[in-house]
Amino acid sequence: MPLGNVDLRSDRTRSPGGFLLDEPEASHLYAWLYGNGPATVEAYVEAVDVNDRQARLAANRLHAHGLLEETGTGYRAEPIDEEIEGVRITPGVAAVVANQLENYAVRKLVRRHGVLALARAAERWPAIRDGELTSRELGDRIGVGQHDGVTATNALRAVGDYLERDPELADAAPRAD
Repeated sequence: MPLGNVDLRSDRTRSPGGFLLDEPEASHLYAWLYGNGPATVEAYVEAVDVNDRQARLAANRLHAHGLLEETGTGYRAEPIDEEIEGVRITPGVAAVVANQLENYAVRKLVRRHGVLALARAAERWPAIRDGELTSRELGDRIGVGQHDGVTATNALRAVGDYLERDPELADAAPRAD
């Protein structure tokens, strides 16, 4: 039974995509390794200046979920394409979810509307990138207000390079709906 905003589900009961949605620190490491791997945890810690212990814990948990593979040169992120409640969870979505760590407005959006609203925004990246969907329109499309639509768009633009490397999102037909 959840207490407040805390999710007490065991890691073993969460799917890999559910784990990424629930854990922004792990999503950050996963997205970074997807874009920069294979690499060691030490290289990640040095590149992004995070706590070494937390990074190792995230790597262990990602590995346990089958999202990381150990190589001779470190970890390599395994591609993910999972659907949760009608939303596709991909490496680019992991990068968007990780925005919560660095952006207070994104954390507020997730607290108000849930992480799936943010993940839903990522599906519309090609339409936003191509100018077919404005940030204010995005809010209506994902079921949040215009202000949160702007926040979601800014979160997407902040990780646009990751979204472009995501084979599931970069090659998708622009979804402006």
